[in-house]
Amino acid sequence: MRTNRYLACVLVLAMGAWGCDNNDDPDAGPSGTDAGPGPTDGGGTDAGPGMTDGGGTDAGGTDAGGTDAGMPANFEIRLVNNMPGLTGSTAVPGGTHVCIYIASPAGMIVGMPRFATETVGPIPFRGVSPYLAFPSVDPFNYIVALYDPPNMGDPAACPADPNAAGAATAALIATVEPSATPVDSRVTAIATGLVPDTIGATGGALPSVCGPPTFNGACTDGTQLVTVVDDQAVPASGMTHVRISNQIANTPGAPSPGFTVCYDPSVVPMGTSGACMDTNPTDTPESLGTQGFGTVGAYTERAAIVPTIPTMAVGGGIYIRVEDGMGCTPAFTAGDPCFPILADAARPTLPADEIRTRLDDGTNNTIFISGLIAQGAPNDISFFVWQDNYVAAP
Repeated sequence: MRTNRYLACVLVLAMGAWGCDNNDDPDAGPSGTDAGPGPTDGGGTDAGPGMTDGGGTDAGGTDAGGTDAGMPANFEIRLVNNMPGLTGSTAVPGGTHVCIYIASPAGMIVGMPRFATETVGPIPFRGVSPYLAFPSVDPFNYIVALYDPPNMGDPAACPADPNAAGAATAALIATVEPSATPVDSRVTAIATGLVPDTIGATGGALPSVCGPPTFNGACTDGTQLVTVVDDQAVPASGMTHVRISNQIANTPGAPSPGFTVCYDPSVVPMGTSGACMDTNPTDTPESLGTQGFGTVGAYTERAAIVPTIPTMAVGGGIYIRVEDGMGCTPAFTAGDPCFPILADAARPTLPADEIRTRLDDGTNNTIFISGLIAQGAPNDISFFVWQDNYVAAP
């Protein structure tokens, strides 16, 4: 039957044909990158190679009637690890392993799991994987299970069913339905929230990282997978797109929940410490938006943000504030951290090329905010600008 043949091709592509190019040679795909702490706090650890790329393998073949089944429809997805407190591996502290499953609408696991990070290693805390191509398996679902490496045994292996009794304890198990991954779309999936038995918690409890003022229910909700379809529209001439992702689980919930991201054209860096100063405290900073925990805003279009003192290759800075009803009204406090706007000539070496120090004309950008309030390294608050449509120069 044609339908069964098509489904078989989909399952083969989804579960068994990663990492093969058109010559059937292993293909490690593009390198994954550790977003790491941004320029505000001195960089981070490189994630090393990314998860293997699913592209390039033709389902091909013929069905029972001799007709080519062809390639199933695809989407592309990337994973962002914003879960604080994981042990990770020796090479990638705080990292998470990824296991991929296919499940029927009734929840039954179909086929064998795919250990997506077996060869390349865990995705680090704050890490952003490259976009990876997957075939649509509609009406089936994908199941994504994320594991702290020490929980997977030695040698590490994905359980046959992540929900089975006695299976390895996962940091997160999430169902990704076809409606969340439209055909021909690009999707960002962000693993976020608090993991039991981390950051000093024991006995299956969540970390005790919340306190006055009133905090969001995220402090008792555990982990979740936030998925968002990435708009591929190109900004108008002279404009840029920017959106905000807030994944700080102990974000204050009152009076106005969330973090506000501010841009001040007169803020400049003070040396290389990450601290900044305001050369014109009387000007008015601009809000780039306010975002509550566990959400990703839509892109907004605005004028490109480039250095305001071109002769010095600097000028302007982005910083965040806990939203208290004041927005960006208070003047920037000298000595506070900021994400400085720098020309390419002044850009320091960063863990990923996609971390940009300016929001250029024609670019789509996400400001990723992660970590925890008042918990210190390595889980302290960090944010950076990630260019979603970055293409390396040839």
